[in-house]
Amino acid sequence: LASYLEKRGFHNLHWCNRSYDKALKLAGDEQRAIRWESFQQCDSSLKTYSAVILATSAGKSILSEKHLLTLRPRIVVDLAIPANANKHEVLSKSIMYLGVEDLQSLLKEEKSPFH
Repeated sequence: LASYLEKRGFHNLHWCNRSYDKALKLAGDEQRAIRWESFQQCDSSLKTYSAVILATSAGKSILSEKHLLTLRPRIVVDLAIPANANKHEVLSKSIMYLGVEDLQSLLKEEKSPFH
């Protein structure tokens, strides 16, 4: 998914996980690792991000309107089942939304010899 986004102009990825050590490992450095508490509270340490990718087992939406207004993403990719974002709320802010079903279609297109 990271390489798909990079091919479409998304760079400088940041990582957040309930375990900061895991976020740090994914990010590669402290500048790109986000503490879970900072994300949950949507605190002032958060920046604006081109994309927000969600994949938790929370079983509910964890992305609030405050997150959308603070982070100002161009796209929300929701890999969770059930969803971690409210699709209609995301779209109402003119933000692109990709859920699991959407990603399945994209992957089929990527594998197509006519793409």
